[in-house]
Amino acid sequence: MESLRIAILGGCLNSGYGLVGINQLYHRLMARALERQHGCPVRVILGRLDTHEHAGMIDRATKMVTKHKPDILLFQIRPDFLWGLCSALWLKRQGYGLSRLRQNPHSRYGIRWPEGLEMSICPMHRFAALNLQLAGRMGLHAKARDHLRQRIDDIRELSQENRISLGIISPLFGTYYPACFQQFAHKEILPLLLDCGLPLMDLMSSPQLRDPNHWADHFHLNAAGHQVAADLAISTVGSMLPRLT
Repeated sequence: MESLRIAILGGCLNSGYGLVGINQLYHRLMARALERQHGCPVRVILGRLDTHEHAGMIDRATKMVTKHKPDILLFQIRPDFLWGLCSALWLKRQGYGLSRLRQNPHSRYGIRWPEGLEMSICPMHRFAALNLQLAGRMGLHAKARDHLRQRIDDIRELSQENRISLGIISPLFGTYYPACFQQFAHKEILPLLLDCGLPLMDLMSSPQLRDPNHWADHFHLNAAGHQVAADLAISTVGSMLPRLT
């Protein structure tokens, strides 16, 4: 292989946000290590999944695959997307009091939402335990798992059609996300990701990434945390390379 093209669709994990130098980011560390190990140039193409809408995710993946024709696609399950999928209550961004409350749009609208809706609402993070419990009682968690499986299958189909090797990046939770939700994700979501039959860059199970010393703030890894993520990425992508030969 003359070169290896790796496309990564994800969230803030792809960026240092001024907290980590560009050459300390996990995908830069991964690329350099793979070049040393396999003796070929590695190009990483980054794309943002800053959307909760399922159809929007597929649209972005399709555009990235069509434009860049990567050898490998790594698709991240973003923590904020997962929280929005599994919570009962969302909020209108403007307004006051109870008038801001909105029904979970995944449940109400499905995979494609009315134009402009996503910009006007956001998942409610206050009263997280109650929000999560209410969603479970409403049957939204079973629907969330079905939605997640279907989106992974959609991305899998897209990858197969374009002869691309697909891997999944698990969510990564900083302390912004409450313990009840992190425990739920480990119990209910991680097994689903492990069972989907795809290489998994499992950030959720890393003890090091639960250590505050690997975080720059409540959302973002520091340089030491990116090194841990890089090690996991190197292992995950390394396991996928034989599929391309």
